[in-house]
Amino acid sequence: MSKKNNNWIIGIIIFVLLFFAFRKYIQYSENQKLNQEIFEKNQRQSKTIQGLYSSKIFGIKLNDRLDVLLFQLLNIPATYGNTDKVYDEYGLIKNSEDIYFNYTVNLNPFINDEGIETTRNDCLNMYKELEIEDAEQSCLRPIIKNDYFSEYFVKYHPFGYKIWSINAKSNNTFENKNKCIEDLKPYANVLMSKIKNENPSERIIVEDKFYPNETKPIIKFFYKSEIYETLVLKNPILTIEGNCTKFISSYVPIISLNAPLLQPNIDELKKIRKQISEKIKLNTKEDFDRNVKEKEQTIDTQGIK
Repeated sequence: MSKKNNNWIIGIIIFVLLFFAFRKYIQYSENQKLNQEIFEKNQRQSKTIQGLYSSKIFGIKLNDRLDVLLFQLLNIPATYGNTDKVYDEYGLIKNSEDIYFNYTVNLNPFINDEGIETTRNDCLNMYKELEIEDAEQSCLRPIIKNDYFSEYFVKYHPFGYKIWSINAKSNNTFENKNKCIEDLKPYANVLMSKIKNENPSERIIVEDKFYPNETKPIIKFFYKSEIYETLVLKNPILTIEGNCTKFISSYVPIISLNAPLLQPNIDELKKIRKQISEKIKLNTKEDFDRNVKEKEQTIDTQGIK
C-alpha cells in the first residue's frame, strides 16, 4: 500500500474520531445547559415556596421556632434559668395540648405586654441615638394583636418546635353560622392579598373557597411546577381557614394560617406520645417509691424487722 493511501486512511480515521468527539462535546454542552436550567428552576421553586413558608399573621411567622417566640413574648432571656418557663418536663412546650395529634399552645398566658413595649421602646431609642434608619422594621413586636381577636394559638412540630399553624379566636359571637363566616371573610381577603403581594410569582395558584356553603371555608395556595409544566403540586403550600365553632348557643369565629406540609406526620406523633407515656409511668413509679421510702421511716417495724 502506498504512502499516499496510508495518509488518506489516517486522515479518515482522524476525521471520524474528531467527528465523534465533537458530537460528544455538543451532547455534553447541551446536558450541562439542561442541568443548569433545571438547577435554576429548582432554585426559583425553592425560593418561592420558602417565601410562602415565611408568611406572617399577627406578627408571627410560619416555620419559626415556637420556643424562641415564647422567650420573646415573656420578654426574658433564653438562659438555662428560664427554661422551665418555656419547656415542660417532657421536652415539649409548656402548656401544650394534644388536640387530635396536634400539639397546640395558647399564647395568651405567655404575653408580657408591658415588657414587650419596654423592650421595643429601648430598641427604637437605641436606633435613634445611632441614627440608623428603618428602626420600625428592626424593632418589631413579637406579636401584633388585633382588636377583633382575643386569643392566639399556634400548632407546632415537637421535633424542632417549628410553627406550622397560627390561629386566632374572635371576641365576637353569632347566632348564625353564615354570618360568622361573612364576618371572617374580610380578614381572610386582606391576608390573602398580603401573601400574594409578598410573593408575586405567576407559579402560585390561589383557590378561594372561603364561603359559607363550603364544608370548610378555605383559601389554598398551590405551586405550579416550573420543571414539569403541567404539574400543580397536589397539596397546598399554604391555607387560610375559617372555622365557626359553636360554643353553647353561639358561633365563634376562628381564623388560621397554615402550612400543611410542615405538619408532623402521625408516626412521629405516635412515637412522641409513647415516649411521654413511658416517662409518665417512670415518674409515677419514682414518686411512689420515694413516698413509700419516707413512710417506711415512720412505721412500727416491731415483729417485722
